[in-house]
Amino acid sequence: MTSVEVNVLYPPKVLSITPENTTLIEGYILTFNCSYDANPAPNVTWGQNMSSIDTSDPNFNIVTEETYSLLEVTFANINYGGVYECSIDNGIPPSDGSETVNIIVQVAPGPVFHLDAPSNDITSDSITLTWTLGFDGNADITGVNITYIATSNFASPHSGFEMV
Repeated sequence: MTSVEVNVLYPPKVLSITPENTTLIEGYILTFNCSYDANPAPNVTWGQNMSSIDTSDPNFNIVTEETYSLLEVTFANINYGGVYECSIDNGIPPSDGSETVNIIVQVAPGPVFHLDAPSNDITSDSITLTWTLGFDGNADITGVNITYIATSNFASPHSGFEMV
């Protein structure tokens, strides 16, 4: 009896990349999983915002196996947001070897600007404040907490702002 082993070569195909488009808070760890099918095994390249990942960056760890590649961002900050791409190629055309995901990293919002209390909007029991919001931290700002603390009846008041 004779047996023949046949090795069928075929182009790479990305099966999935997870997580899908997502938003996370600064400081979290983010792990991408790019699973694929190809024969022979492909070369895997990870990119961020149309540039190759800098593998010397200590915040990036890449592990590639026969059917998947993992990219770990060990400390996500605003610089690590953007479009991530998993590209695979094994030299056999046509290649369907690329998928992207968009990551938004939320950070603390910036301070307010141009805080003003127009004199015509001040009465004995109310005041109207106006301001311009600073950087929103990549999040929807749903309100602003204003705290008023009178230090005495004759001294200037102290106030504070908190974005929520």
